[in-house]
Amino acid sequence: IYPHPIPNSINTQQINDIYIEEDGNIWLATMGGLINYNQNTNTYNIIYDKDGLPSNYLQSIQQDNYGNLWISTLNGITKFNKDIRKPIFINYDVKDGLQSYTFTKNCSYKSENGELFFGGINGFNAFMSGNINKMPPKVNIAELKINNKTVLPNVDDSPLNVSILDTK
Repeated sequence: IYPHPIPNSINTQQINDIYIEEDGNIWLATMGGLINYNQNTNTYNIIYDKDGLPSNYLQSIQQDNYGNLWISTLNGITKFNKDIRKPIFINYDVKDGLQSYTFTKNCSYKSENGELFFGGINGFNAFMSGNINKMPPKVNIAELKINNKTVLPNVDDSPLNVSILDTK
């Protein structure tokens, strides 16, 4: 056992969870951001809230069946594509059905069928990452244009008898 270089910050020294990929790539959930450590090159990168994380205070990490990391924080859960050069985060919070904004450190699990579980201060959330947001959105048409001109009701040659909002 030998020491590895971790950024010299009190927050990044507090590691709440570790996820090790099959290739040995290591992801650390810290209280100062997400650290990606490459054992082969002995280098690391840190990803912060300014990069898209919902919070720098990370609690737990799991990988879904599609290779994305799911990270619970003190401000919701995020889905991360693992690209350290061009990170893409999709953040979820209580408006999306989370038990709370606040999750508990090192409190996650991936079941055999790929269901993800994250524990927090008001219980836990369980979900299949491939089945999120499958409900089709409600469509509201607010304006009709023909040849790039807004169509108004009861005007010559208008197909509308009433406002587009009231048209079925």
